Formats: sequence, structure tokens, C-alpha cells
Amino acid sequence: MMLFRNLLDKNIEKVLGITPTSIEWNITVTEPSHPDIAFVHPFDFHFDLLWFLIPMCIFRKPFEIHFRKLIPKTVEAHLSRLAYQWEIRINKTIDEVRYQAMEYVKDELSTIDALLSGMQSRTGSTSTMMEELKHTLDQTMQ
Repeated sequence: MMLFRNLLDKNIEKVLGITPTSIEWNITVTEPSHPDIAFVHPFDFHFDLLWFLIPMCIFRKPFEIHFRKLIPKTVEAHLSRLAYQWEIRINKTIDEVRYQAMEYVKDELSTIDALLSGMQSRTGSTSTMMEELKHTLDQTMQ
């Protein structure tokens, strides 16, 4: 974008003798309001209904080992969900900035066209330059 802008500024200054103003792009991505996490039961049935039947003084260690093995999978799932939320928001912001850039380029081209239409003496070379700029814009939009 910066290369295109610099090239455009130089050509406008060379042809029209004016220096265009630069634009500041404001790119903000909103954070997800809350992560999309879910708490799942480690087993198919509820242990809290049967806890009194299991002597935890004997089976504590196997239960701890089992639940600790579940932690990496759960963390990975939650991080994946959070990354997906960020991906959606970033892609939306990229689309908004792309739309702003296209509108800006269209406005610049219409301004240049208006300035060039007032200059009858150099119509041939400036028309060629305008066509090249429009062609470049069409290629960029694809």
C-alpha cells in the first residue's frame, strides 16, 4: 500500500504540481468479550453421585493422574476456540480496511480525474496514466 501511495504521490506532483495529503489508517480489532470455553464432564456419568462409594484415600492418586492427563487436551481446545474468535474479528477488520482502502483509491482517482479534466494541454499522456492507475486498481481488487 505504501509503495502504491508513494508512486501515486510522485506522479501527481510531477503531472499536476501539487502534493496530495496523506491519510492515517485507523486499524482496531475488538477483543472477544469472553472466551468461548465449555466445561465438560470427564466421564459419561456424574462421579459426584457416587463419590461416597469410592474410598478416596486409596484411589486418590489414580484419579489425580487421570484428571491431569485431561488438562492439556482441555487447554488446547480452549486456546483453539479463542484463536478462532480472534481470527473472525481480525478477518472482519481486514475486510473493513480493504473496503476503506478501495473507497479511498476511488476518491483519489475521481479527484485526479477532476484535476486532469481541467488540463487540456496534456490530455494524451495523463489519460494513459489514468488508464494505468485504473488497471492497477482493478488488479489489486482481484
